Amino acid sequence: MLGVSRLALGVDGYGSVSVLPWYTQGKADDTDPSFWADFTNNRYAVNGNEEVFSDIFTFTRSTTGTYFDANGVMQTAAINEPRFDHDPATGEPLGLLIEEQRTNIKTDSAGNGTSYVGSNLTVTANSGIAPDGTNSATRVDFSNTAHAYRSTSTTVSASTAYAFTFYAKRGTLSDASYRVYDQTNGADIIANTSYYAQLSSTGWVRITVLFTTPLGCINVLLYLENSLSTGYMYLWGVQLEQGAFATSYIPTTSSAVTRTSDTLTANATNIIPVSSWASSIEETTYIHAQQFALSTTAPRLYEYDTNSNSSLAIVSASHVNQQYSVGGVKQAEFISTITAFEDVKAAIAAKFNDFAASVNGLTTITDNSGSFAKRVSIKFGNSTADNRPLNGHIREFRYYPIRVTNSELQRITT
Repeated sequence: MLGVSRLALGVDGYGSVSVLPWYTQGKADDTDPSFWADFTNNRYAVNGNEEVFSDIFTFTRSTTGTYFDANGVMQTAAINEPRFDHDPATGEPLGLLIEEQRTNIKTDSAGNGTSYVGSNLTVTANSGIAPDGTNSATRVDFSNTAHAYRSTSTTVSASTAYAFTFYAKRGTLSDASYRVYDQTNGADIIANTSYYAQLSSTGWVRITVLFTTPLGCINVLLYLENSLSTGYMYLWGVQLEQGAFATSYIPTTSSAVTRTSDTLTANATNIIPVSSWASSIEETTYIHAQQFALSTTAPRLYEYDTNSNSSLAIVSASHVNQQYSVGGVKQAEFISTITAFEDVKAAIAAKFNDFAASVNGLTTITDNSGSFAKRVSIKFGNSTADNRPLNGHIREFRYYPIRVTNSELQRITT
């Protein structure tokens, strides 16, 4: 389903109740956004007309990708299908998922098969409902306190950051521990660490272990359970990916699998009214998004661009940077402080020699010098020039054909 129509109730001056379209509920200075993309609810409007996703955007990802639906069940999106993600625990809609390319180098990701070995245990495949709703969970019964369940030797690169993740669920086992062992140098990278307190007997929990391989390390062993307790537990969805943070699950069987990056673009002329390109050009751009991982590549919330004429918003662990450039020269730049992984609502307003910006309701910052030029494309969650993925969720984007007031900038971002 590509579009969902929602209506709101309004009361006119005579006390009559009228039904108002959802896209009239985002006014700023009594002006409706001429473009509104509500990715959280998968609904869109252009110049007062409802549209569907495919009529506005071009979305590409050359592989499949996983996400969670409103029922907390992991789904697989087809090639070039956007992923409207949800919190698996609460069902809360999170928006459109945008991730960088990653490869799961851990084979047999269901948690059983020739990629795993153990002692004093019994492994039973397809013995429970996994996070993806299929009967593919792996049950492991430990009959002796002297046991271990781990991967076979896995090839890695030395001095490189990795994310090791897997899904686990309690059974009768009274403890559970992970461990990462440097097989090349004969030493622990991550010593035996209990994760039992994170587990539930009623639902799946994704365990995340971040580590950096030491100098010279080219092989590791990944322990999914290495405690001294007896009983059983469930495992599924094992992943080892190169990177300083974990991304969505990439299923594998006998070989490594790559999920390519998500790319979302739109033609700016479909969003921005032609009248806005007059000499008295003015506009306001608003975005609501959230990172789930920190990156050093200056990830974009969005970026308009025509060669060196651009406007964009960059997010990091400590700030949001909103700016305009013409001919490669910055015309206005606003840096607002945030905390890591904070839900970001950012807006920037522009008119000739009259710029302003606000983030999360903070006091509006202004600049009274500068201009901006026509742009023809916009990319969400990445740069138009190179690869700077958000690694997060885009919840909402609005474009107003006016330079809204400073107080309104602060209000709409609160």
